[in-house]
Amino acid sequence: MFAKIRYLVFILLSLPLLVLTIEPAMAVIDPKDGVTLSDEIDQYSLGYDLIYLEDPASDLTIEEIITIADNGFVPGHSETYNFGMTKSAYWLKVNIHNPLASQKNLYLEVAYAHHDNIDVYVSDENHSIISQHATGDHLPFTTRDIENRYFVFSLDFRPKSDTTLYIRIKSEGTMEIPLTLWSSKGFLESLEYDRFGLGIYFGIMLVLILYNSFIYLSVKDISYLYYVCYMSSFTLFAFWLNGLGVQYFWPNHPLPGMYLGLFSAILACVFSILFSMHFLEIRKNIPRFIPFFYTVTIIALSLFIAGLTVAYSYLIYSVVFFSSILAISAIVVGLISWKKGVPSAPYYFLAFTAFDVGVLVVALKAMGVLPTMFLTEYASQIGSAIEGVLLSIALGDRINQFKSREIQAQQSSIKNLELYENLYKKSSQGLFQYSINTNSLRCNDAFAQIFGFNNSNEIKIDSNPLAYFSEEVQYSLPKKLARVGLVKDYEVIVNQPRSKQKTWVSMTLRTLRDETGKAIIIDGSMIDISERKLKERAEKERRNEEGKRFDAERKQEISEVKNKAKTQFFASMSHEFRTPLTAIIGCTEIAGCDTASEEQRKSYIKTIGSSAEHMLQLINDVLDLSKIEAQQLDVKLVEVDLIELMQEIYDFIWVLADKKNITFNIDYQFPLPVLFVTDPLRLKQALINLCSNAVKFTADGGVTIHISCDAVSEKLIFAVEDTGVGLKPEQTKVIFEAFVQADVSTSYNYGGTGLGLHISKLIAQKLGGDVTVESEFHQGSIFTINVSTGSLENILWNNQLESKLLASGKEKKIKTDRILSTESTSFDAASDGSKAEKINVLLAEDNAVNQKLMTFHLAENGVEVTIANDGIEAVAYGITKKFDLILMDMDMPKMDGMTAVRYLRSKGVGTKTYALTGNTSSESIEECNDAGCDGHLAKPFELDKIVAVLRSVAIN
Repeated sequence: MFAKIRYLVFILLSLPLLVLTIEPAMAVIDPKDGVTLSDEIDQYSLGYDLIYLEDPASDLTIEEIITIADNGFVPGHSETYNFGMTKSAYWLKVNIHNPLASQKNLYLEVAYAHHDNIDVYVSDENHSIISQHATGDHLPFTTRDIENRYFVFSLDFRPKSDTTLYIRIKSEGTMEIPLTLWSSKGFLESLEYDRFGLGIYFGIMLVLILYNSFIYLSVKDISYLYYVCYMSSFTLFAFWLNGLGVQYFWPNHPLPGMYLGLFSAILACVFSILFSMHFLEIRKNIPRFIPFFYTVTIIALSLFIAGLTVAYSYLIYSVVFFSSILAISAIVVGLISWKKGVPSAPYYFLAFTAFDVGVLVVALKAMGVLPTMFLTEYASQIGSAIEGVLLSIALGDRINQFKSREIQAQQSSIKNLELYENLYKKSSQGLFQYSINTNSLRCNDAFAQIFGFNNSNEIKIDSNPLAYFSEEVQYSLPKKLARVGLVKDYEVIVNQPRSKQKTWVSMTLRTLRDETGKAIIIDGSMIDISERKLKERAEKERRNEEGKRFDAERKQEISEVKNKAKTQFFASMSHEFRTPLTAIIGCTEIAGCDTASEEQRKSYIKTIGSSAEHMLQLINDVLDLSKIEAQQLDVKLVEVDLIELMQEIYDFIWVLADKKNITFNIDYQFPLPVLFVTDPLRLKQALINLCSNAVKFTADGGVTIHISCDAVSEKLIFAVEDTGVGLKPEQTKVIFEAFVQADVSTSYNYGGTGLGLHISKLIAQKLGGDVTVESEFHQGSIFTINVSTGSLENILWNNQLESKLLASGKEKKIKTDRILSTESTSFDAASDGSKAEKINVLLAEDNAVNQKLMTFHLAENGVEVTIANDGIEAVAYGITKKFDLILMDMDMPKMDGMTAVRYLRSKGVGTKTYALTGNTSSESIEECNDAGCDGHLAKPFELDKIVAVLRSVAIN
């Protein structure tokens, strides 16, 4: 087969060379003497005898042309002229000599159907115009002398005279000019010849279209539809190209017909692409060409749409260029598919090769390379007809291939069915099919053996396979199968009817349905898993035993770890508490000795006070840590005024800083939010921890809090910077762990449990942030705490402060008309005579010791104190007298402090009131604030905090 195909390819490719060897049957004209008419000659080819002139501006008239000498023209050199696509007009001149004694009537034929305008002028020896003719495909068909698809002019030549023909041709398309002068006899013979050839061609094309249309309606193969559309579009294009459209269909509307012809060419390109993609199965065989075919399809459709708006000449250029690319790509794709073994590819390749060869021959004829004859004249029709026939044969062969594949598939299916039946019978799995309609069972031997039978013949054909399961399975399994359609790995116990033994099986069932969706067959398989179940039970029992043993060992380990942790904790706490207790007891004994001097007693009392403060800090840290680790530390998020919060921290820390003669500053880095959302109590606790640590470890210089806001991440950043001892790199890695201090000397020199930083970090994390440290040994440290601000949308921003720097020592902080002076650690109201008589404090306290202690501290600061022994007395004093400050114990007889505060507030008493309480939990403090308290002082009392409260009262 392939040898025949190669032979056919050779013939097609050799066709142009074959044509060259054939001599044309027409008169040879001597170009020197012009055309001499004779009764013996029926056809005169004018190509070699004419002279021509290009008119680029297309504005020369016949009068101007007549005046131009012959040497102003270009001599003819070809049988047919092809000037390509040009905007110029061309003038052709040929001399006709009639030596006969009679008038000669001849037909001038321009054998190209698509010239826009053709003007023919006939002049005599005196250069006078005897006759003129005008037609073209832009003009109605009625302008033609002779009804013909080409342009034919009837011309009369006088006897024994010389006549000159002037022919002007203008066209937007290809300027192809084949000129022939026919006698009446020759023209009629040529016309019959032409009609015969075209009739055969269009007859073949019509038969192919109808034949394959019927096949498409029968087989519904989309390739046939694309083939029919392609051939129909191309036939319509050929009809237009050969000039038949304007002759038979649109004689009075030539312009729309021109566009219709080009649109049919574009459609032919599109359908040839679609046909190629499906016929050759491009997506499967050569998928890399899919983007190319999609691209050219889009281009073709774009040309179709653009053709409605662009100039006709541009549309011609585009169609010619696009068609050339497509013709080449078709041959390339066909050749590649052929090499890949696509069965129908040889036919496809030969079909498009035949078409391309036909087009090539016509082009060579138009350029004068090949002579005008039947093969060259109708090469494109012959090529496209061969293409259509070969593609039709290829489609038929494709159907045969499909049938062959179908037969092979059927034979393969029969073999597979036989193989399946054999495997079905010999399978180690129990296989069965139960027909719901006929109540019949089909199974293999393995299925029968699972139920205790020897083979499948012993099972009744009308038995239900679910009958051997428990009643619960018989009820639930069909419902589940009907609901989901497939049940996989369903493990269940089977009761063997003969031996009464129980067997574990794993079963898979599915429902097969008919076209209406009705269940008709239950198809299933099962395997005996009894041995696996026994192993699983043994393994489970072993694991249970190991689990029990492991749980016991684990509980023992956990118990030992807990006991060890408790022992270590209590040992640590015992040491921490014994150290200050030892100092308290020892100093108390020494201070009570008669031999101790007054100065020594003061020193010992100071030691007792510092040791008691240390014990209090230990207790507070341990309680906070226990709450956090028990996840009982709740945070209450409220709106907080940033400046007021920092004022409270400042009021507490500056006293500590002044004792060590160092500065304490707050640096506001604006802009800052006026309000933000946080837990003020816990944030203040964390900041005071960091600031207290900074003061504790700073001997010279000072401590500064730098406050900034990151609006993008919605974080407030507090950087506590000190000029203290600093930390080593290895210390920064463990400094935030519980019970960890920088080193042993730290606890010895500075005291503490190592819980403060750990608690601060946990609080920061609760508030949506964290604590980090940057430090250089002997250069100071920066502890940075960041907390979430809540949403910063639609809030007020603070961009300035009367004094950006809050300072201690020699620098003063000015804010909201209040002056904070830090030149003394005590508050002396008597230092300002105008205020000494106004500082009156009501102390509500039922404990006599606490009364003496508080009265002493207040009196030392120049404050006048009134004592109330219970809540009722406090209410009476509060209503009847005016005080600057009320210190209210929360636990008193007759009426507790909280009730007393509420009552005073209800009576309109607005005196600033501080709660005195030993319960410093957040819940207790919140209750005090809700009752109306302005703050709280924790028991045991700390002088620094009392002084800070008195100072704030004095300032306001």
